[in-house]
Amino acid sequence: MNNHDKILELELKKLWLISSKYRNEEFLNTNYIPDYSNKSSYKEIEKSKKNDFYTDPTDDLDGPYEKIRLKNINNSCYVNSIMQIILHNHTLFKRFKEHFGNQDMLLLSRSGYCDFAKIDMNAQCSAESFLHWLLEQPKKNKGWLQSWTDIKICSVCQNKIKTPREEHIWRVYPVESPPYIDETEFIFEYEFTTCIYNQSTETVDLDCEKCNKKTSQNRLNKISKLRENIFFTLQNFNNKNINIYETIEFSDKYIYDLNAIVQYQGNSYSGHYTIYILDSDGWFHYNDDKIKPIKDIHEIIRNKDENTKFPILWYVKNDNDDNKDAKINATEA
Repeated sequence: MNNHDKILELELKKLWLISSKYRNEEFLNTNYIPDYSNKSSYKEIEKSKKNDFYTDPTDDLDGPYEKIRLKNINNSCYVNSIMQIILHNHTLFKRFKEHFGNQDMLLLSRSGYCDFAKIDMNAQCSAESFLHWLLEQPKKNKGWLQSWTDIKICSVCQNKIKTPREEHIWRVYPVESPPYIDETEFIFEYEFTTCIYNQSTETVDLDCEKCNKKTSQNRLNKISKLRENIFFTLQNFNNKNINIYETIEFSDKYIYDLNAIVQYQGNSYSGHYTIYILDSDGWFHYNDDKIKPIKDIHEIIRNKDENTKFPILWYVKNDNDDNKDAKINATEA
């Protein structure tokens, strides 16, 4: 199936959305509904697009755009939440525009992911999986790949082997530490920077080139290069509270600002994704086509219940730092 057929298939499923660029009463209250019953209605769909009644909100955008309302069509909340990140960042938008074009980026990305995952278009999906797939798509100039170094140290001869690798997403696991108490005296079971700074260490039995035999080796994973955008996923925290900083610092010189928190409410079988995102005029909660301002993002973090999780955090390198790609000593962060 070519791209044209994919788009048409989505259109026939009534996946044309109302663009937020035309939010006045005339368009929102229109009774104009094209006939989607057969392929001959494609001309009418094109007509509706020209009249701006029905369109993919990401259609024909030249750059990042705030306050775009994305309607939830058949469990599309996972797509809507992640696409808001793309729509809020120049680097990400540019890369995905180069890959998908600026025609129907929302529709094409959802269709492409469902084809890849071999799932029905109406299926409920993981925002984390969709984000990882989306970050894989551009074939070049990936401005978000974090560079890591896998280090293996033989416990007998101390021979050290370093292997470079790259990751789209930084997976954060719980690290036991004293509880963190914020200025309101709220107690968090886990402290965020302790978890991200802690380098994963494990002992494994592997062949040592110098010893010419299998030995016990310490294996460490260490970050060696930070990009402009960092995506964290919180793994295995269950219902435990973790404090989330609006600013984090690496090696005492590289500052990253929190730009978004993806929220999931539900269980492993059913739920709903939304996103808290930092716009030019403050924090907002994007719940598909509903957008409302947030007074205090920390209050949201403190007041989450046992059915609420924050699976994805998005940080962006501070604009005051001219060095967008921060090289750091692999032993530091």
